[in-house]
Amino acid sequence: MSILNLGLQCVGLARAKMPEESKKEAAKCCTITDMRSQLRRKELEVQDSLSPVIILLNDIFTRLKLHDDFIQSVFSATSTEISNCYCSIDATLSEDAVYRQDTMKDHPKIRKFIHHFCQAGHYSFDVLKCGEMSCNICAPTRLQLDVFQKLHHIPFSVPDGDGGHYLPLADVFSSKDEITEKYRPSYKPPAELPIQTKRKLPYYAHVQHAKNSNLMLQCAE
Repeated sequence: MSILNLGLQCVGLARAKMPEESKKEAAKCCTITDMRSQLRRKELEVQDSLSPVIILLNDIFTRLKLHDDFIQSVFSATSTEISNCYCSIDATLSEDAVYRQDTMKDHPKIRKFIHHFCQAGHYSFDVLKCGEMSCNICAPTRLQLDVFQKLHHIPFSVPDGDGGHYLPLADVFSSKDEITEKYRPSYKPPAELPIQTKRKLPYYAHVQHAKNSNLMLQCAE
């Protein structure tokens, strides 16, 4: 990140001017959600406005080096590529919908995908291909097989034993032991739910009815 900051020294960034009508409509938005829904309908105008900034940053970063290797810049996925990704995983998913853990039960394919390829933590979420040639979800790996087999999910932090520091990433990444996120500072173990017992009435309904059936209330002026 410090190398990128060196490349951005004395550099001014400014997007291209959008149409005045779009600017007025965006000014009426009160929340980020409203802004996103408004700009989503004007995707081409947003791309044209940000295009000079993207081209300039790409030109600056690709001229920088890290350990004698040029930094590579990759353009973001297009809307068509994102839609194709949704369809390849689970055709029942909608790009505009919000999914939570309690609603994912209606989408077994995406649950299988997350369980098979993903690792979710409190601060991280990463996806890694399985590398199996018979897999019908992810495409074959483009890396050589011996190189791909050295890749793992991003490991969680593990203390070094002294109580003041964490182990280096290289040591944790190469470890074959199962690592959980129980060592993160904000981790709270799941609370054990108390055993719920069925509540019973202190009396039976027919007994109470029989006791009250002899009572009568008479109202008169």
